[in-house]
Amino acid sequence: MKRKLSQIVVAIICIGLIILSDKGSYIQKNKKNKENPETSATAAEYIDYSILNGNYSFKLPENYELKERNFEGGEIIYHGDFKDKNSPIRGIIQVWNIKTPLSKFLKESKLGETGIVEYKYYKIENIKLGALKAYLLSYSRLGNDGKYYVSNEFYIPKTDTEFFRMSFFTPEEDYNENLKETFKNIALYIKIN
Repeated sequence: MKRKLSQIVVAIICIGLIILSDKGSYIQKNKKNKENPETSATAAEYIDYSILNGNYSFKLPENYELKERNFEGGEIIYHGDFKDKNSPIRGIIQVWNIKTPLSKFLKESKLGETGIVEYKYYKIENIKLGALKAYLLSYSRLGNDGKYYVSNEFYIPKTDTEFFRMSFFTPEEDYNENLKETFKNIALYIKIN
């Protein structure tokens, strides 16, 4: 009787895992990873994430909390908000599928939704993240709360119209140039299959 019961429990667990792994936005975590990119300045423990049926993976420091959100409309096919538990750094992870080429999208995004955005600076750079070609968008922008925020956003195209976005936002008063390198080191963990 106990053997049959344990077989049933194992079968239910397996079915549950199969159902969860088929969901496109299911996040797989592995907390036991202490690897860092070679250029990393600090040794932090990272958590592995795999999204959209394994098509994208990335790592975040374990002190970052990631929460998924769903968006209607279809252009954003994955969205996750993250926040550093120990600092005011926050950010987003997104996968977009749009009809506009990424380079044009980045140039047009400077206008914002309302067309009136106050930037101190706005810079787009072509960079490499390991073997991946990417864009780094850096700017300082006035927030709704009247404070300026520095953004470092990494955009990695999968196709002409689908791309991965990892963005970091820091209050300008808490930002220093070392953070840009830290964010780039985190972005080096992005993988696109």
